[in-house]
Amino acid sequence: MRWLQDPNQRNIYNLKSARREASRYFREKRHNVIQKGKIDELKINGKDINIRVMYRGFNDFKKDNQIRI
Repeated sequence: MRWLQDPNQRNIYNLKSARREASRYFREKRHNVIQKGKIDELKINGKDINIRVMYRGFNDFKKDNQIRI
């Protein structure tokens, strides 16, 4: 709140930095939840002998991770 009350250049930079870090944290957390869901789905497809869907999921998973790295 102090950063908003005294809007000098340093306070603005600190506020933007804090927002950037929070965005990055939640984006990464959301990505991890999505990955966990995909992994669970692949496990279920492997157990149900739905091999074609399982391998299609592997390929999608690998492509998605190559883009993120």
